[in-house]
Amino acid sequence: MKREVVKYDFKAFGQAIRTARKAKGLSRNQLADQMGIAPRYIASIENSG
Repeated sequence: MKREVVKYDFKAFGQAIRTARKAKGLSRNQLADQMGIAPRYIASIENSG
């Protein structure tokens, strides 16, 4: 018997990241620099969760 795998929708997470970033007045590039990751990765998180 297989165990049911729950899939999460991370779109709300991406939207929360975007909202918080904009509230702080940061661009994706600025946030990426602070976090040490690529701006494209932030865009990917914000757009698809």
